[in-house]
Amino acid sequence: MKKHGYILLLVPLYFGCNEDNPLPDVISLDSLKQTEFVLTIEQPVDLQKTQIYCSTGEYAWNQVKQIINRPLTIPEAHSQLMWLNEATSFENSISDNEIDVAATVDETLISVTAVFKKSLPFAKKFKRNHSELVFKNTVVESLGAMVMMRN
Repeated sequence: MKKHGYILLLVPLYFGCNEDNPLPDVISLDSLKQTEFVLTIEQPVDLQKTQIYCSTGEYAWNQVKQIINRPLTIPEAHSQLMWLNEATSFENSISDNEIDVAATVDETLISVTAVFKKSLPFAKKFKRNHSELVFKNTVVESLGAMVMMRN
């Protein structure tokens, strides 16, 4: 027996935008009080908030560590940097040809960039969900795709 289900994906809205469905207004990240950006998946998180994680930060910091090429002493007051410095879960999470990482280290300045080169192919085109979706008592926009589910 086949069942039809609708899988909702809470993804950045730009994935579903086009001329008929323009980008929403820019939102300051500082205004997202219930959202935390985490640098590693190893670090503790606040379970009352939404977490956003991307391994580019870890790849970028790893490049800096390779350039410095000596053990770093990081004060405990900088817990985010301590977690980042010790992270290993990102290793081999993507292929070398799927990310560009560049870094320079001068006396007092570290400059680094990390950019994904891989586009994620989706089997089904996302469509904006026009019915109301409530997340933590707040109406949010969502995108999704119709899929077939088998028992």
